[in-house]
Amino acid sequence: MAVPPELIGGALASLSVPAAALLVLARNNLTRPGARGFVVTVAGWTGWSIVVGLRLIVESAALARALNSFAVVFVSVTVLGWAFLVAEHVRGRWIELTWRRLVVWLAIPVGLSVVAFTNPAHSLIWGEATRTAPHGTIDVAHGPAFTVAAVYWFLVSEGAAVWLARDALRAEGASRRQGIALLIGHLVTVPFAYDTFAAFPPAPHVDLSPVGFFLGSVVWGAALFRYGTVELAPILREATLDEMCDAVVALDNDDVVVDVNSAASELFPTDGDPVGRPARRLFAEFEPLDELVIDDRPVENPLSLVVDGDRRHFQVTVSPVTAGGVTRGRLVVIRDVTELIHREKELATAKQVLSRVFRHDIRNDLTVIRGYAELIAERTAGETARMARTISETTDELATTANKARRIERTLERPTEAIDLEVTSLLESSVESVRTCHPDATYDVDLPSELWVRASTDLEAAFRNAVENAVAHNAGPDPTVRIRSRREGERVVVTVADDGPGIPHEELEVLERREEAPLSHASGVGLWLMTAVVECSDGDVAFDTGDDGTTVEFCLPTASGRNRRERKRRPDDPGTDPSDRAEPV
Repeated sequence: MAVPPELIGGALASLSVPAAALLVLARNNLTRPGARGFVVTVAGWTGWSIVVGLRLIVESAALARALNSFAVVFVSVTVLGWAFLVAEHVRGRWIELTWRRLVVWLAIPVGLSVVAFTNPAHSLIWGEATRTAPHGTIDVAHGPAFTVAAVYWFLVSEGAAVWLARDALRAEGASRRQGIALLIGHLVTVPFAYDTFAAFPPAPHVDLSPVGFFLGSVVWGAALFRYGTVELAPILREATLDEMCDAVVALDNDDVVVDVNSAASELFPTDGDPVGRPARRLFAEFEPLDELVIDDRPVENPLSLVVDGDRRHFQVTVSPVTAGGVTRGRLVVIRDVTELIHREKELATAKQVLSRVFRHDIRNDLTVIRGYAELIAERTAGETARMARTISETTDELATTANKARRIERTLERPTEAIDLEVTSLLESSVESVRTCHPDATYDVDLPSELWVRASTDLEAAFRNAVENAVAHNAGPDPTVRIRSRREGERVVVTVADDGPGIPHEELEVLERREEAPLSHASGVGLWLMTAVVECSDGDVAFDTGDDGTTVEFCLPTASGRNRRERKRRPDDPGTDPSDRAEPV
């Protein structure tokens, strides 16, 4: 008993449902490389299957011929979409569709479609011997244009398949799995699409290509859920991930593992492929990590775990992965910072030892040297007394440099509280402190009666260094320093200008590079101190230097207007170093 062609046609058309479902699933991922080609290919499968089914259902021979023309269109759509999918997958990036590229890609398909729809006028696609009757085509006689079309379809489609196969062989991990899944989905359609089974038709020339598209849709659908073919981890460049020392794990919104790199595989060994497993199973042996990762919020936390019997320290970062404003999953990056923490502890220990040496041993030795030098200077005369005074002055300079270095260390490690400070009183106090050691200099001070900033309590030390440097390193007969302050919007600008020789270029370079370099005298340490204090106050400091002098410009945030208080000099004030009370620094 013959099967009615309408029934066969309905069955073939219904096979397009899985492909249509893939279109729905992939529609929110069009920003992913390869997603557009995926959608176009599946759309071609869907249209092709529907046309094949309708050709067996319709009773009009004219309508059946029109459906043949639509079949040419959907074949071209399928081939182009497949080639575009492969191109973006292999390259791993979005391909911009310029007008020139669109013309190149669409020229032949559009031309074939036009020839197909105008076939009754020239018979270039289907020859005159082709017989079309109700419920399908009985005899097919292909014209020369169909041969050209078939060669074009074959070269583009199978050329892309070969390209994808070569890339999958070179790739690893998720990229290889995704490539193989795409390739299998294509290959199962090939024998049906090329009419391999046309010699055994259940009805007059029944096209079985919808069966192949059904199988391909099943394979791609499984890949979509199993490997995230166009979802969270589309076409990951595995080589880049595997070069990372950090362990990287990609999760979807259901906390299922989508991808891992080599470092993660070594850190979390599993039996078999971890992809597709719940995150809780992957992190089962590391409960603290499991709790961090399962939390939906972004995370950046230190974590200590026991790995292979050893205590290791990690920095864990969990970030959302979004596309089109929608969260698609999360990326977990686990960085091993064990060696860094050990190194930091070693440096902290070394710093404590050196600080103790500077505080006690060297400072005490300098005091002894200075005392003996002063005694020699008092009890001798001539060249011997002069050399003794030089020794005494040098020990003073070394002590001052050490004091400044310790203040820089304290400022950087334990920044003092930012409070409201009155700039005019701090500048006047700084000038008077420097004037006691350098009374012969000229101090041109022009300041407003009151000006407030929000800054570190070490700010006066920075001002005092600026004034001291302006005078101490000016060998002119009448050193002059000009101090000004003004308010500009939400900032207060303080300038300290001198007429000295300028700051050596190499010292300014050290500040710009933020690299250690030998500092030839106390001025260099003072520049570091000014910079450290101002930056800890959320401000900026600039140096404009030349042969005619130097201008130091401090730019600081204005005070909020609340809790203003002028800092009082007390022995226990955190902004006052005991060594600073002896002499200006």
